[in-house]
Amino acid sequence: MHNREYTVFLRPHVGGLMLHTMYYEEEVRKVEGFGAPEVELKEAEVKVGAPVDRGLATDWEPEKISR
Repeated sequence: MHNREYTVFLRPHVGGLMLHTMYYEEEVRKVEGFGAPEVELKEAEVKVGAPVDRGLATDWEPEKISR
């Protein structure tokens, strides 16, 4: 990071601040095969998973986040 300007953002973190460096697309190396796999779900799998997903969904309550 010597002699260059960088775009960063600050955010609160455990009684202090955390700095995140932002990168442009051309600065990030592409990794072959990284990311979500290409899969097709069967209808039966969706029927079984959907009620579980809905049962776990809740409204976001930031005051419940442990620090």
